Amino acid sequence: MAAFAAGLVLFMVADTIGLVSKDSAVSSPVSSPVSTTTVSTTAVSTTTVVFPVATIVVEPEQPDDFIVEPAIKKCPQLRVMPFGDSLTSLPESYRGPLFRALFTQNVNVDFVGSVKTKPAGGGDPNHEGHSGFTIGPGVSANLLDNVGRWIVEAKPDVIILTIGTNDLAGNSDLQSAAPGKYRALVEKIQNIAPNVVIVLNDLPPTTTYKRGFAPQVALDAAAKALGTARTDDLLLYAATRDEFDRLGYDPKVDIQNDRIHLTVEGGKKFALALLPTVRDAIVLSKTKRSC
Repeated sequence: MAAFAAGLVLFMVADTIGLVSKDSAVSSPVSSPVSTTTVSTTAVSTTTVVFPVATIVVEPEQPDDFIVEPAIKKCPQLRVMPFGDSLTSLPESYRGPLFRALFTQNVNVDFVGSVKTKPAGGGDPNHEGHSGFTIGPGVSANLLDNVGRWIVEAKPDVIILTIGTNDLAGNSDLQSAAPGKYRALVEKIQNIAPNVVIVLNDLPPTTTYKRGFAPQVALDAAAKALGTARTDDLLLYAATRDEFDRLGYDPKVDIQNDRIHLTVEGGKKFALALLPTVRDAIVLSKTKRSC
């Protein structure tokens, strides 16, 4: 029997690397050998019976200490939802370079959301960015009134929240109310999905609202206060405005002619500014799920 097994393995390896002529393979039932070769020496006569390779399935033996990592089976692909307005939805946004950076670092994620927009340079097209939306409530196009169904459908593990630019474009009442509405939106997300990790961040720079523009300062402060309060470890804060400066913010290169939206280069810088905190959020989410 040992001689039979050895002959079978030798034949199969030879066939795999192309040393066995295809003409020698003859279709026949398993019960009928297609060729018999007798190898004789003065002491031993051994007969090797070779069957058609296609009719034999060899299951490799697993060593006694073979272990399948529990995390592989317990944790599905982690789901990340880019969430916000046109700073999220446009092809030039941070989504493409962020996804590619995570992929390059062997961080396996799935961007999720009800909207699909192919990012510049390639990447996962799914997101929950809605052009023109405010934080809400108060107008029809806002995140607060719609976030419930979006989260239920997408089932995210991590949310990257970038919102408020359209609130800053409104009247003074809308601007002054933005920080409170921002906190209400975060609380609603947590009520709907209490285990989701939320990445909060400063709005990226624009040439419409100069650094120090009071309503934006207040809105960014609300994001920072929530993300650094240490009362909730599922809220993380990315100081993206400071990181933009460190990366060499140049309004002529990073901002489109509309003076609001990022160029492809600006999107790359925003992605780099978000990356460390997004990675922390992914690790935290996996830890919470015992992965």
